[in-house]
Amino acid sequence: MLSDIKRLEKILIYKALGSNAIHKKWQCKRYNYLRTKRIQLQSFIDIDKLFFEGCEKEALAYIAEMYLKHRFNYLGSGWVNVGYGSRVIGVEGRQYVPVYFDKEAYFTELEKIVPETEWRKLCEMRTYIDSGYSYIHWTRDYKSGYTWRTAYIDEKESTSLPPGADVKTVWELGRMEFVLQLALAALVFPKEKERYIREFKNMLLDFMCSNPIGVGPNWVLPMEAAIRSVNFLLAYDIIRQLDRNLIIKKEISDFFTEQIYKYGKFIFDNLEKNIIPGGSNGNHYYSNIIGLLYIGAYLKEYKEAKMWFRFAKKELEKESIEQFFEDGGNVEASTAYHRFMTEMLVFGAAMIKRKLGAVPEGIKIRIVRAAYFLETITGQDGNIIQIGDNDSGRLVNPVMYGSMLSNQRAEEAYENLRGYCAVYGKEASFFDENNLCAFSTICFAKGLYFDTDGEKTEKRTFEGSLIEAIAGNKGEFVPRGYNYKIEQLKNLPGEIKDAYKKEKKFAYFIKGKKEWGYFPDFGLFFVKGNGLECYVYTGGRKGRKRQGHSHNDLLHCELNIGGENKLYDKGTYLYISNPYMEYFRGYRAHSVPDFGKEPRKILHVWAYEGAEQVNLIEVSQKGICLHYVSDYIEYWRHIELGKTEIRICDYSKEPFLEGHKNYSFYSSGYGKLQVISGK
Repeated sequence: MLSDIKRLEKILIYKALGSNAIHKKWQCKRYNYLRTKRIQLQSFIDIDKLFFEGCEKEALAYIAEMYLKHRFNYLGSGWVNVGYGSRVIGVEGRQYVPVYFDKEAYFTELEKIVPETEWRKLCEMRTYIDSGYSYIHWTRDYKSGYTWRTAYIDEKESTSLPPGADVKTVWELGRMEFVLQLALAALVFPKEKERYIREFKNMLLDFMCSNPIGVGPNWVLPMEAAIRSVNFLLAYDIIRQLDRNLIIKKEISDFFTEQIYKYGKFIFDNLEKNIIPGGSNGNHYYSNIIGLLYIGAYLKEYKEAKMWFRFAKKELEKESIEQFFEDGGNVEASTAYHRFMTEMLVFGAAMIKRKLGAVPEGIKIRIVRAAYFLETITGQDGNIIQIGDNDSGRLVNPVMYGSMLSNQRAEEAYENLRGYCAVYGKEASFFDENNLCAFSTICFAKGLYFDTDGEKTEKRTFEGSLIEAIAGNKGEFVPRGYNYKIEQLKNLPGEIKDAYKKEKKFAYFIKGKKEWGYFPDFGLFFVKGNGLECYVYTGGRKGRKRQGHSHNDLLHCELNIGGENKLYDKGTYLYISNPYMEYFRGYRAHSVPDFGKEPRKILHVWAYEGAEQVNLIEVSQKGICLHYVSDYIEYWRHIELGKTEIRICDYSKEPFLEGHKNYSFYSSGYGKLQVISGK
């Protein structure tokens, strides 16, 4: 253990000197020489306790069959083929010619990088892949066609790519979330079980032989390796129990176990920890912890794995308190990232509960409050509101929620799918996943801890049963213990009402009582009732602790009346290959006053210039009043909730225009783009 701690110290020094890419290139050779013989994987999931009667079987059958054809729908791609030489529809008119037209060309180059002993092992394992299997091109952007060569490993290059290219497509596919969906399909459809198990085996060997530890774009970030390891382990746990005919032979099992051990070594050696004094960690480091926790737990009775588990447990306890506020919100200043982080928090706590029998009270409280936050920001349409970046990130995604369309209808709905029907036809079915549905995450959380007695009798879900299986027992009641209805009443300065003013009114009628409250740390005011959903984002007293995934959206108002969105955030669309990046992150995409300039200058991806501050003047069930000031803009916003109407009044000493009128685009998930007009 002491030697590992010393190695970790050296890695942090490498990071401080900016030499991490060099370090990883050196490390990948070391991983390829590692050999283990005595490690075994244990099982945590009793498949007899998994509940899947409520799963939408039509959608699951469609998704599983698409995976058998090696067609995936990630980040707005549509259900595209990801094989060598497959056609791409392009991104914003950009298409790239493949570097490798077949697997032979790819493996010829890979052989030059991988040490000879490891290469012989990989060639041996490839013989276990079925002869009719079509290899996946794991290092190609299946949207633009851009290809990363096998030697690529530098994270700095990920944001300096040619137009239309986005390494997130490679990373998203490489997270292997689909293998857990295949495992679920094997449970739900016994007659097709062997087909899905065989496909799981082939994909597992394909990925691990095509992407040796530390080689290529799928090893740029330890975060991706951590998420991948969790999905592999959970799916493998389920599949092995269903594999009555031993499709996954002992040699494959031994290889997989050895690879998982190397995953742990890689993650621990390259932790994405902020080493700047006083600096905070984010979702990358948090994912590293979850990956180590699961690898450490699954590797049975192995000394190094035990050390990883102890380390990860300690860090999870500390980081959960740091990265989740007392009110349940998350530090990333993003509702989509809140969902992503909540999944990691729940799965981490479930494994700690299974292994140690108890979870610290601070983590329990964070889980029930984080789940309440998700429930609060979920509207009657089942969608969460969008604040900050949305990259559609998930830890696991065993059950997809969405709707069935035709290919033609999908292409008509999404600008990013122009040309899709020319490749895949008009009439075929298209499952459109709802990336704003947080139902799975809420079910995960309540499978572990719930905060109202009535939820004990709620309908069971696969997600809840999966968490119960990992944790080893049913959910536990934990009181939320937080008052979200603290009123603050002051008066708007009198002289402000004589300044420049814009007012907008919305009529409504509500039957019964309104639910209201305020998340003071994250900074979110809400009022909800039958036919009304109103949210105001204030940044809170801690909510902008990390600003990389934030937008210029302070004082943005979300408003839905009678099921119709009157005011709403326009999403994110793309991070890197996006000519509209400033549009989606800027003030035009949010319901804030238009001063003709950004409140913070947008420098590049994840970077802003300029300070901003929000002062809370009034908050109650009758509305909220705020004062906003940045280096470039100052104004006051007063939102009043009357009996029959909502009034949004903006005041400033400088002239301004009414915002949120002229916009053309909307994005409900990363890579998705819809054209709208004049609402």
